[in-house]
Amino acid sequence: MYMMEDLINAVIVTAPNLAPSSAYVYDVLTGTTLHSYKGQQTVPGTLCTSGPEEFVFAACKERSSVLTWQLNRHELLDIRLFLPGRVTAMDVSPTPPTMLVAAIGEVMHVFNLESGSRVLLIKRHFQPVTSIAFFPCGAYFASAGADGFMYVWSVASIVATSAQGDTRQNVQPHKQLGQHSDKVTCMHVSGGTEGRLISGSADHTCRVYDLYTLCLLYTIVLSCEVTAVHMTLMATRIIVGTQAGQLVLLDISPYQTASTIRLRDELCNTCHEGPVSAVQFLLSGTTVVSAGEDGEVKVWAVEERTDGVAASFEQRSAGAEEEGSTRLRLTLQRTLHRNKGPVSNMRVLLIDRKQLSGDYEDRPGVQELASFQPLAWMDTAVTVPPPPPAMRTTDNSVAAHLMRQFTLEHCHDEWRSIEFLLNR
Repeated sequence: MYMMEDLINAVIVTAPNLAPSSAYVYDVLTGTTLHSYKGQQTVPGTLCTSGPEEFVFAACKERSSVLTWQLNRHELLDIRLFLPGRVTAMDVSPTPPTMLVAAIGEVMHVFNLESGSRVLLIKRHFQPVTSIAFFPCGAYFASAGADGFMYVWSVASIVATSAQGDTRQNVQPHKQLGQHSDKVTCMHVSGGTEGRLISGSADHTCRVYDLYTLCLLYTIVLSCEVTAVHMTLMATRIIVGTQAGQLVLLDISPYQTASTIRLRDELCNTCHEGPVSAVQFLLSGTTVVSAGEDGEVKVWAVEERTDGVAASFEQRSAGAEEEGSTRLRLTLQRTLHRNKGPVSNMRVLLIDRKQLSGDYEDRPGVQELASFQPLAWMDTAVTVPPPPPAMRTTDNSVAAHLMRQFTLEHCHDEWRSIEFLLNR
């Protein structure tokens, strides 16, 4: 059991000029360096954790493989997962059985990390996959690509299809969320009581979906390309990073759903000298950590003030635009990392300080990860089906794409079916 006084917010940062290390770990509160991980450079957008937070994964930039570390060790684990190309997006399921989904171009490769086997190839996007994010329950994950499409996939369907014996057989998505008019650059899933999925795109918009109904709730319009997004655990505040190095804070709790929110330029805080590569709220929702291609990782305090209008709306909610509405702004607290080249990955973990010590007791789960070896399927030709007909999804037509309701009870049933398929 963790003691509250031992919990810290640790930031894992990867950058090109950290040799012989791949990543550094910093304490958000003090700015001190807590740990480092040795290895090669990593691919942007592929840093993920699992176990819970006992293992760190990232795709190797120099070779077609996945790097794996135990949280309290400096050296790479002897787990060799080789892939037939450069990974463009990756994520790991938060709950066992541990699934790793890695995208190579348009094709997603699904692995079971406990058995060491590749479960399935998924071929649906017709341009490279740019982002993958698991749901908190682990029974679903979302994918987004340069084609603008976003899909939700069922792990149970993937395991059932794989059980038929053909790992190259295609599986149909659980849902199609919709389509941005340009590539999707980032995606985040919030796992609080108000489950939300938020996506950012080069078309200057963010879209917020309800995890349980998969309905579109908000469309947020900005003046430049979106490069990073995050949301508080209770899904009341959103932070957006842009190509221009700006951070935009928005409190969405007072706004009615199905709104198109157009953010004014005065809401933008210029925080980096280059594009924002990653941004994340701490659990409290009052502190933000951001990373940019200028090579800096910064900690910001969220402050509230009542000095005017926060945003303009196509669909007005009562009292939302009145003078005196709350406006959020960022105040710099400290800079954790600088002068090591553009930050490629950043992730904040709430962990026990002892988990980063070298004498931390290894749990039995450490031995469950299999030792991967190159397989014959690496040379298998991959064919991608013709793209689906392009369709611009509007706010009013999203409901037409919902095949059935997604509920918490359904998520539980899906997970029980996964366990049945794996144990039979």
